Amino acid sequence: MKRFILMACLLVPGLVHAAAPDQVFDAPQVVAVEPRAYNPHYDVTGMLSILPLDAFYKGFAAGVSYTQSYTSSWSWEIINANYSSKSDTSLKNDLMENWKVRPQGLLEHITWYASTSAIYTPIYSKNLLFNSSLLYGSFSFVGSGGMVNFSGGETVPMIGTGLILRAFHSERMSSKLDMRVHYHMSKGRSSDLIMVIAYGLSFELGDNKPWN
Repeated sequence: MKRFILMACLLVPGLVHAAAPDQVFDAPQVVAVEPRAYNPHYDVTGMLSILPLDAFYKGFAAGVSYTQSYTSSWSWEIINANYSSKSDTSLKNDLMENWKVRPQGLLEHITWYASTSAIYTPIYSKNLLFNSSLLYGSFSFVGSGGMVNFSGGETVPMIGTGLILRAFHSERMSSKLDMRVHYHMSKGRSSDLIMVIAYGLSFELGDNKPWN
């Protein structure tokens, strides 16, 4: 028993001493969060879009939007207005010539559409481009409501959602890849959905000051 107590007295201080150096490096890690380099407040965007979803035609649109930001995360796209033209696909002629089938539903194309949207931007990023320069960007979610007009004259409400990928080139200029899907309230169409894929070039009218 005396030998056991003697050995314990000799070993325990050694174990404590061996563990002590590791405890020195257990301090909390410090994480640096950089402020945003670009802070858009009022921006005007010109855009070109494609409407690829309808099987009977493809739409091509040009438009403009105006967005006002209230915080680093929340913005209001007050207006997004676009005029659209169409390019027919060969599906209608193929059905009639090869299968003697007349397409069902209203085949009118979209002439214009406009929306207002809430934009939530939870992600702001800094990326290394081609291992030589930094590219700042953001990732946003969109919820919108608006109106769409068809070539037959009918104008109906629509609601939609989407994503915006944004790249900042300077305090005054940025580009956007804007992808949205809208559901319209018209009946009897070949498709109830409108998909819009747009590229936009934005110009900032604000002072780039960070939000309080």
